Amino acid sequence: VAELLSSYGLEAGRYIPSLSLDEIEMKLLLENPDIAWVSIHLSGTTVNVELRETERGVREEGGVSANLVARADGLIERIEVLDGRTLVKVGDTVRAGQVLVSGLYDNSKKGLRMTRATGAGWARTVHDFCIEVPFAYEKKVYTGEERCEKIIKFFGNEIKVFANTGNDVGTCDIIYYEKMLSLPDGREIPVGIRTVRYLAYTVQEARHSEEEAMNEAFYRLEAELSSLAERAELLGKDVTFEMTDEAYILRCRVVCIENIAVRQKIQVGS
Repeated sequence: VAELLSSYGLEAGRYIPSLSLDEIEMKLLLENPDIAWVSIHLSGTTVNVELRETERGVREEGGVSANLVARADGLIERIEVLDGRTLVKVGDTVRAGQVLVSGLYDNSKKGLRMTRATGAGWARTVHDFCIEVPFAYEKKVYTGEERCEKIIKFFGNEIKVFANTGNDVGTCDIIYYEKMLSLPDGREIPVGIRTVRYLAYTVQEARHSEEEAMNEAFYRLEAELSSLAERAELLGKDVTFEMTDEAYILRCRVVCIENIAVRQKIQVGS
C-alpha cells in the first residue's frame, strides 16, 4: 500500500499544501480495480489511510464511477455506506430508480469528484403475486406407439446401426440415452452407444377439479415465495382467493425487508 501511495505522490517528506487528498482518493479508485473503498485524511503531519480490497470472485466493474439506486419502491429501514454521499435517511419513502447514495462529491474548493458508491440500502418493501390456474387445460396422453434408434459413437463419428421399422410416430417426446466405454482406471474414451426413443402422444382436453386447481395455485405461490426469501426477510403475507367459471385465482401480498440498493454507472455527458 505504501508503494502504491508513493506512486501517486503520497509519501513521507512531501510538502502538505502540495497534496490533493481528494484527487488521490479518486485516482486510486478509478485506476485500481482491486480497491473497493478508500479514505485518506490528515491528522497534523500524519496521513491516515483506510481501504478495503475488492473481494475475489465478486469484483465489480473496476474503476467505474457509480451511484447506488433503488431497484424497487420501499421505506428505508437501514442504510450502510462504505463510500459515497448518502442522499436518504431512515424513514424515507423511496421510488424505484431513485438515487440512494451518490458517487458524486461537489467540493466548492476542489470541484467535482467521482467515486464508486458502495454500501447497502435496506428497505421495507411490498410484493404482490397473482396466480391464476384455469380449470380447463390440455393433457398429454401417450399412445403406446414408439420408435427406437441406436447409434455408435466412435471418436467423433456417428454410425446408425439400428432403427425399428414403422411409420413416423408424429408428435412425440424424444429421449436420449448415452453410454460411453471406460478404461479399467475409470477414464472415459470416445466410444459408445446412443439410444434414441420416440414416444408418440396426443393432446386431449382435460379439466381440473376445484381442489386440484387450488393445490396447483398454492404450489406455484410457494415457489414464488421461496425465490423471494433467498434475497429478503419475509415479515408477513396476506392471501386471498376467488373462483370464476374459468379459473382459480390466488392473490398474495408479501411485506419484507430487503436490500434494494443496486449499483448504476454514472453517465458523463459531453
